[in-house]
Amino acid sequence: MIRFILGGARSGKTNFAIESALKYPPERIYIATALPIDDEMRERIDAHKKERGKKFRTWEIPYALLEILDRPLEDVGVFVLDCITIWTANAMIESIDPLSYLKSFICKLKGIKPETPFYVVSNEVGMGIVPANSLSRRYRDILGKVNTFLAQEAEEVYFMVAGIPWKLK
Repeated sequence: MIRFILGGARSGKTNFAIESALKYPPERIYIATALPIDDEMRERIDAHKKERGKKFRTWEIPYALLEILDRPLEDVGVFVLDCITIWTANAMIESIDPLSYLKSFICKLKGIKPETPFYVVSNEVGMGIVPANSLSRRYRDILGKVNTFLAQEAEEVYFMVAGIPWKLK
């Protein structure tokens, strides 16, 4: 069961996903997509780890989401994928078509663990100004398509504004 959580930067998306996932029994899996590419990103990753504590097992998967499906999943009670925003950028850097890859992943995931809650966090980047360069516009457009696909596939969709979840679907 996909639950898609969308919103702006620092809108409370991850916190909402984590708090929601804590309602399920272990084994809780947190799928982290960020790479520690600089000091600032390392600090963000460390802060997220502290927020989660030991209530989740973390799988660091920057772009190869399909590898999740090769792992033992029988005891998994809930997943949190944080975040599609960074995963999409990572996929593009690796010359992976994010939308095609994600379609394949979601199809296979639904076949293996259809009832297990799968929280997916993503940023809404299409509500601001038009980016000044072509790479940024391409990224914004691809992420918009990825987000649209996830919203269509999800059983529930939430939009976060200033820490308040709005249930859209």
